[in-house]
Amino acid sequence: MLPLLLLRMHMAVKFSYSVCCVAVLMYASYQALPRVVANCNMYMFCGSCLTVGVLILDLWYTASPLCVPGGPMFSQTYYLTFCVIAGSLAGLAGVWTFETYMTKWNARKAFWVTTLVKVVASLVDQVLINRWNLVVGLPDEYAFFLGNAVIREMVVMLDFMPVMVLIGKLCPKNIESTVFAVLAGFSNFGSNIGSVLGTILIEVLGVRIQDASVRDHTCFLPEAGWVNATANSCTYDLGDDGQELRADCEYSHLGVAVFIAQVICPLLSIPAYR
Repeated sequence: MLPLLLLRMHMAVKFSYSVCCVAVLMYASYQALPRVVANCNMYMFCGSCLTVGVLILDLWYTASPLCVPGGPMFSQTYYLTFCVIAGSLAGLAGVWTFETYMTKWNARKAFWVTTLVKVVASLVDQVLINRWNLVVGLPDEYAFFLGNAVIREMVVMLDFMPVMVLIGKLCPKNIESTVFAVLAGFSNFGSNIGSVLGTILIEVLGVRIQDASVRDHTCFLPEAGWVNATANSCTYDLGDDGQELRADCEYSHLGVAVFIAQVICPLLSIPAYR
Protein backbone atom coordinates (compact mmCIF):
# COMPACT_ATOMS: atom_id res chain seq x y z
CA MET A 1 0.00 0.00 0.00
CA LEU A 2 2.77 2.44 0.92
CA PRO A 3 4.75 1.94 -2.34
CA LEU A 4 1.55 2.53 -4.34
CA LEU A 5 0.84 5.73 -2.39
CA LEU A 6 4.40 6.94 -2.93
CA LEU A 7 4.14 6.18 -6.66
CA ARG A 8 0.94 8.21 -6.95
CA MET A 9 2.50 11.09 -5.04
CA HIS A 10 5.55 10.90 -7.28
CA MET A 11 3.44 11.04 -10.46
CA ALA A 12 1.35 13.93 -9.10
CA VAL A 13 4.50 15.89 -8.25
CA LYS A 14 6.04 15.10 -11.63
CA PHE A 15 2.90 16.16 -13.47
CA SER A 16 2.53 19.35 -11.43
CA TYR A 17 6.17 20.23 -12.08
CA SER A 18 5.67 19.65 -15.80
CA VAL A 19 2.58 21.89 -15.88
CA CYS A 20 4.44 24.70 -14.12
CA CYS A 21 7.35 24.38 -16.56
CA VAL A 22 4.95 24.47 -19.51
CA ALA A 23 3.29 27.66 -18.24
CA VAL A 24 6.62 29.44 -17.73
CA LEU A 25 8.09 28.30 -21.06
CA MET A 26 4.98 29.17 -23.05
CA TYR A 27 4.90 32.65 -21.53
CA ALA A 28 8.57 33.08 -22.40
CA SER A 29 8.00 31.86 -25.98
CA TYR A 30 5.26 34.44 -26.55
CA GLN A 31 7.59 37.12 -25.24
CA ALA A 32 10.59 36.07 -27.33
CA LEU A 33 9.09 34.76 -30.58
CA PRO A 34 6.94 36.44 -33.23
CA ARG A 35 3.24 35.93 -32.58
CA VAL A 36 2.72 33.62 -35.57
CA VAL A 37 5.69 31.46 -34.62
CA ALA A 38 4.59 31.30 -30.98
CA ASN A 39 1.06 30.23 -31.98
CA CYS A 40 2.40 27.45 -34.21
CA ASN A 41 4.76 26.41 -31.45
CA MET A 42 1.81 26.20 -29.04
CA TYR A 43 -0.11 23.97 -31.45
CA MET A 44 2.82 21.65 -32.14
CA PHE A 45 3.52 21.39 -28.42
CA CYS A 46 -0.11 20.50 -27.66
CA GLY A 47 -0.08 17.95 -30.48
CA SER A 48 2.99 16.31 -28.94
CA CYS A 49 1.35 16.26 -25.51
CA LEU A 50 -1.72 14.56 -26.98
CA THR A 51 0.45 11.79 -28.40
CA VAL A 52 0.03 9.85 -25.18
CA GLY A 53 2.43 6.96 -24.76
CA VAL A 54 1.20 3.60 -23.42
CA LEU A 55 4.60 2.01 -22.84
CA ILE A 56 3.12 -0.89 -20.90
CA LEU A 57 1.72 -2.20 -24.18
CA ASP A 58 5.22 -3.40 -25.08
CA LEU A 59 5.21 -5.61 -21.98
CA TRP A 60 1.78 -7.01 -22.87
CA TYR A 61 2.93 -8.03 -26.35
CA THR A 62 5.96 -9.91 -25.01
CA ALA A 63 4.47 -11.26 -21.76
CA SER A 64 4.57 -14.96 -20.97
CA PRO A 65 1.39 -17.07 -20.62
CA LEU A 66 1.93 -16.88 -16.86
CA CYS A 67 1.00 -13.20 -17.16
CA VAL A 68 -1.16 -13.02 -20.31
CA PRO A 69 -2.71 -16.43 -21.02
CA GLY A 70 -3.39 -16.79 -24.72
CA GLY A 71 -1.54 -13.56 -25.49
CA PRO A 72 0.72 -12.83 -28.48
CA MET A 73 3.92 -13.85 -26.62
CA PHE A 74 6.15 -12.17 -29.20
CA SER A 75 9.80 -13.10 -28.93
CA GLN A 76 12.36 -10.39 -28.31
CA THR A 77 13.96 -11.17 -31.66
CA TYR A 78 10.70 -10.64 -33.53
CA TYR A 79 9.53 -7.63 -31.51
CA LEU A 80 12.78 -5.69 -31.06
CA THR A 81 14.70 -6.69 -34.17
CA PHE A 82 12.52 -7.79 -37.06
CA CYS A 83 9.68 -5.33 -36.41
CA VAL A 84 12.06 -2.43 -35.72
CA ILE A 85 13.87 -3.00 -39.01
CA ALA A 86 10.56 -3.24 -40.86
CA GLY A 87 9.39 -0.06 -39.11
CA SER A 88 12.52 1.80 -40.21
CA LEU A 89 11.93 0.79 -43.82
CA ALA A 90 8.29 1.85 -43.48
CA GLY A 91 9.49 5.22 -42.18
CA LEU A 92 11.58 5.67 -45.32
CA ALA A 93 8.49 4.85 -47.36
CA GLY A 94 6.65 7.54 -45.40
CA VAL A 95 9.30 10.12 -46.27
CA TRP A 96 9.08 9.15 -49.95
CA THR A 97 5.28 9.37 -49.88
CA PHE A 98 5.43 12.83 -48.30
CA GLU A 99 7.98 14.10 -50.80
CA THR A 100 6.06 12.64 -53.74
CA TYR A 101 2.44 13.47 -52.92
CA MET A 102 2.16 15.86 -49.97
CA THR A 103 4.74 18.60 -50.42
CA LYS A 104 2.17 20.80 -52.21
CA TRP A 105 -0.47 20.37 -49.51
CA ASN A 106 -1.10 23.11 -47.00
CA ALA A 107 -0.20 22.37 -43.39
CA ARG A 108 -3.79 22.02 -42.20
CA LYS A 109 -4.64 19.34 -44.75
CA ALA A 110 -1.43 17.46 -44.01
CA PHE A 111 -2.13 17.41 -40.27
CA TRP A 112 -5.78 16.43 -40.80
CA VAL A 113 -5.01 13.48 -43.04
CA THR A 114 -2.03 12.10 -41.11
CA THR A 115 -3.82 12.37 -37.76
CA LEU A 116 -6.89 10.54 -39.00
CA VAL A 117 -4.87 7.81 -40.70
CA LYS A 118 -2.71 7.42 -37.59
CA VAL A 119 -5.84 6.94 -35.47
CA VAL A 120 -7.19 4.31 -37.85
CA ALA A 121 -3.84 2.47 -37.91
CA SER A 122 -3.71 2.44 -34.10
CA LEU A 123 -6.93 0.38 -34.03
CA VAL A 124 -4.76 -2.65 -34.79
CA ASP A 125 -3.81 -2.63 -31.10
CA GLN A 126 -7.48 -2.93 -30.20
CA VAL A 127 -7.82 -5.88 -32.56
CA LEU A 128 -4.87 -7.67 -30.95
CA ILE A 129 -5.83 -6.85 -27.35
CA ASN A 130 -9.36 -8.15 -27.86
CA ARG A 131 -8.02 -11.10 -29.93
CA TRP A 132 -10.39 -10.33 -32.82
CA ASN A 133 -7.69 -11.24 -35.32
CA LEU A 134 -7.87 -14.86 -34.17
CA VAL A 135 -11.59 -14.93 -34.94
CA VAL A 136 -10.82 -14.43 -38.63
CA GLY A 137 -7.78 -16.70 -38.51
CA LEU A 138 -5.10 -13.99 -38.75
CA PRO A 139 -2.01 -14.84 -36.63
CA ASP A 140 -0.76 -12.25 -34.16
CA GLU A 141 2.58 -11.86 -35.96
CA TYR A 142 0.93 -10.98 -39.28
CA ALA A 143 -1.60 -8.59 -37.73
CA PHE A 144 1.06 -6.77 -35.71
CA PHE A 145 3.48 -6.63 -38.63
CA LEU A 146 0.97 -5.18 -41.07
CA GLY A 147 -0.54 -2.74 -38.57
CA ASN A 148 1.98 -1.54 -36.00
CA ALA A 149 5.31 -2.38 -37.60
CA VAL A 150 4.56 -1.12 -41.11
CA ILE A 151 1.42 0.99 -41.56
CA ARG A 152 1.57 2.90 -38.28
CA GLU A 153 5.31 3.60 -38.53
CA MET A 154 4.79 4.92 -42.04
CA VAL A 155 1.96 7.16 -40.85
CA VAL A 156 3.98 8.36 -37.85
CA MET A 157 6.66 9.55 -40.26
CA LEU A 158 4.01 11.21 -42.44
CA ASP A 159 2.78 13.00 -39.32
CA PHE A 160 6.32 13.98 -38.35
CA MET A 161 7.34 15.46 -41.70
CA PRO A 162 4.83 18.38 -41.79
CA VAL A 163 5.98 19.40 -38.32
CA MET A 164 9.61 19.56 -39.39
CA VAL A 165 8.77 21.41 -42.61
CA LEU A 166 6.61 23.90 -40.72
CA ILE A 167 9.33 24.48 -38.14
CA GLY A 168 11.86 25.09 -40.91
CA LYS A 169 9.62 27.64 -42.64
CA LEU A 170 8.84 29.48 -39.41
CA CYS A 171 12.47 30.17 -38.52
CA PRO A 172 13.28 33.91 -38.96
CA LYS A 173 16.26 34.83 -41.10
CA ASN A 174 19.73 34.85 -39.52
CA ILE A 175 18.58 33.01 -36.35
CA GLU A 176 17.36 29.81 -37.98
CA SER A 177 19.40 27.43 -35.83
CA THR A 178 18.32 29.04 -32.56
CA VAL A 179 14.62 29.15 -33.38
CA PHE A 180 14.65 25.64 -34.84
CA ALA A 181 16.27 24.34 -31.63
CA VAL A 182 13.65 26.14 -29.51
CA LEU A 183 10.70 24.79 -31.52
CA ALA A 184 12.12 21.26 -31.70
CA GLY A 185 12.84 21.40 -27.96
CA PHE A 186 9.23 22.33 -27.22
CA SER A 187 8.04 19.44 -29.39
CA ASN A 188 10.30 16.97 -27.59
CA PHE A 189 9.20 18.32 -24.22
CA GLY A 190 5.61 17.78 -25.29
CA SER A 191 6.43 14.15 -26.10
CA ASN A 192 7.79 13.73 -22.56
CA ILE A 193 4.57 15.22 -21.18
CA GLY A 194 2.66 12.67 -23.28
CA SER A 195 4.66 9.86 -21.67
CA VAL A 196 3.84 11.22 -18.20
CA LEU A 197 0.15 11.39 -19.11
CA GLY A 198 0.31 7.80 -20.35
CA THR A 199 1.83 6.65 -17.07
CA ILE A 200 -0.87 8.45 -15.10
CA LEU A 201 -3.59 6.95 -17.33
CA ILE A 202 -2.26 3.43 -16.76
CA GLU A 203 -2.08 4.04 -13.02
CA VAL A 204 -5.63 5.43 -12.83
CA LEU A 205 -7.07 2.48 -14.77
CA GLY A 206 -5.16 -0.02 -12.63
CA VAL A 207 -3.27 -1.68 -15.48
CA ARG A 208 -0.06 -3.46 -14.53
CA ILE A 209 2.15 -5.98 -16.27
CA GLN A 210 4.80 -7.55 -14.04
CA ASP A 211 5.79 -10.82 -15.65
CA ALA A 212 7.16 -13.81 -13.78
CA SER A 213 10.88 -14.55 -13.65
CA VAL A 214 11.43 -18.29 -14.08
CA ARG A 215 14.45 -20.53 -14.22
CA ASP A 216 15.31 -22.01 -17.59
CA HIS A 217 14.42 -25.59 -18.47
CA THR A 218 11.53 -25.82 -15.99
CA CYS A 219 8.57 -24.49 -17.96
CA PHE A 220 10.45 -22.50 -20.61
CA LEU A 221 12.81 -23.99 -23.18
CA PRO A 222 14.76 -21.66 -25.49
CA GLU A 223 14.15 -23.90 -28.50
CA ALA A 224 10.49 -24.66 -27.78
CA GLY A 225 9.18 -21.68 -25.82
CA TRP A 226 6.67 -22.03 -23.01
CA VAL A 227 6.15 -25.78 -23.20
CA ASN A 228 4.80 -26.39 -19.71
CA ALA A 229 3.69 -22.96 -18.56
CA THR A 230 1.28 -23.06 -15.66
CA ALA A 231 1.57 -21.15 -12.42
CA ASN A 232 2.41 -24.31 -10.45
CA SER A 233 4.67 -26.03 -12.97
CA CYS A 234 7.44 -23.43 -13.02
CA THR A 235 10.39 -22.86 -10.73
CA TYR A 236 10.63 -19.16 -10.01
CA ASP A 237 13.61 -16.96 -9.32
CA LEU A 238 13.72 -15.35 -5.90
CA GLY A 239 13.63 -11.62 -5.28
CA ASP A 240 15.73 -9.67 -2.79
CA ASP A 241 13.11 -10.35 -0.14
CA GLY A 242 13.30 -14.12 -0.73
CA GLN A 243 9.84 -14.29 -2.32
CA GLU A 244 9.16 -16.01 -5.63
CA LEU A 245 8.95 -13.62 -8.58
CA ARG A 246 5.53 -14.71 -9.80
CA ALA A 247 3.46 -12.81 -12.35
CA ASP A 248 1.38 -9.86 -11.15
CA CYS A 249 -0.72 -8.74 -14.10
CA GLU A 250 -4.00 -6.88 -14.48
CA TYR A 251 -4.88 -5.75 -17.99
CA SER A 252 -8.69 -5.81 -18.18
CA HIS A 253 -8.71 -2.06 -18.86
CA LEU A 254 -5.73 -2.06 -21.21
CA GLY A 255 -7.99 -1.68 -24.25
CA VAL A 256 -9.66 1.36 -22.68
CA ALA A 257 -6.27 2.94 -21.94
CA VAL A 258 -5.05 2.36 -25.50
CA PHE A 259 -8.30 3.73 -26.98
CA ILE A 260 -8.06 6.91 -24.91
CA ALA A 261 -4.36 7.39 -25.67
CA GLN A 262 -4.32 6.49 -29.36
CA VAL A 263 -7.78 7.53 -30.56
CA ILE A 264 -9.44 10.12 -28.33
CA CYS A 265 -6.37 12.19 -27.46
CA PRO A 266 -5.08 12.62 -31.05
CA LEU A 267 -8.58 13.54 -32.23
CA LEU A 268 -8.67 16.36 -29.68
CA SER A 269 -6.10 18.23 -31.74
CA ILE A 270 -8.23 18.25 -34.89
CA PRO A 271 -10.39 21.33 -34.02
CA ALA A 272 -7.14 23.31 -33.87
CA TYR A 273 -6.81 22.86 -37.62
CA ARG A 274 -9.94 24.83 -38.41
